Amino acid sequence: MSCSTSTSGYQITEKSNLDWRDINKIGKSRGGKKWFPHGQFEHYFAGYRAPSRKWPYSYLRAALTKKFARWLIQNDPTTAVSCGLIVPIETEIAASNLDAANDSLTGASQQNKLCAERTSFHS
Repeated sequence: MSCSTSTSGYQITEKSNLDWRDINKIGKSRGGKKWFPHGQFEHYFAGYRAPSRKWPYSYLRAALTKKFARWLIQNDPTTAVSCGLIVPIETEIAASNLDAANDSLTGASQQNKLCAERTSFHS
């Protein structure tokens, strides 16, 4: 799942920009179905055309770019984690350890089944 180098305790995933499921985490639609970012992200969108009746999704289009995804990773890693742009390195290591543990348990349970079958066969 991960492909790039770590940035201060995080691993960058293969996901390069936000998708429609992530949009509600950084903003919401208001008045006339215009989309606006939450307060903590407003300064990023200051250089873009403000939403109007004719252009209701101008901020939303900017939020779906790779440029915004890179900005989000640098300026708000917790939101970037919830959007799936980065993962904490510790979580990735723990997941790989859990997979290894599950594999070893599966192997052990298969050996126990074989032993049980052998003993029941001989009885």
